[in-house]
Amino acid sequence: MWNRQFTDHREAVPGDRRTSAGPVRIWNSRADGVVHPERTDPALVSDEDCTSVQELIARSTPEGGRQQRRYALTRLLVCEVCGRRMAGHWVKGRAGYRCRHGHTSAQPAAEDAPRWMYRSEASLVQDLIAANPELVGLADAGDVAAYLKART
Repeated sequence: MWNRQFTDHREAVPGDRRTSAGPVRIWNSRADGVVHPERTDPALVSDEDCTSVQELIARSTPEGGRQQRRYALTRLLVCEVCGRRMAGHWVKGRAGYRCRHGHTSAQPAAEDAPRWMYRSEASLVQDLIAANPELVGLADAGDVAAYLKART
């Protein structure tokens, strides 16, 4: 297939690349794409192998491999120190959340900056249930997240 994309140079004066704001790749509509009716190159893998690999890639949790990490409370937790959303982070083999208060590992934090906060999902759920009588009876982080999302 060809003619799927084109490069727009975003020129202020058409034809004068010196006035370009920089090239951008833009997708053409599907109707503009051209598909050759015959294979032009020999196949590197069989159609069956290609299809089976695509099915493996599309699975949400791979068989026999590492499970996909899930964070039930994503976008629901806000750091009380800086007011930023806490990010999902794998902590000691389990889901957890952290806040780095706007700092990154690329730049060292100031000496007076608050320490980064790490909490496991299990301990957060226990604390939420203990602090809110309405949550008593909810089984896990998924139930707590569904409750919180329903009440914004």
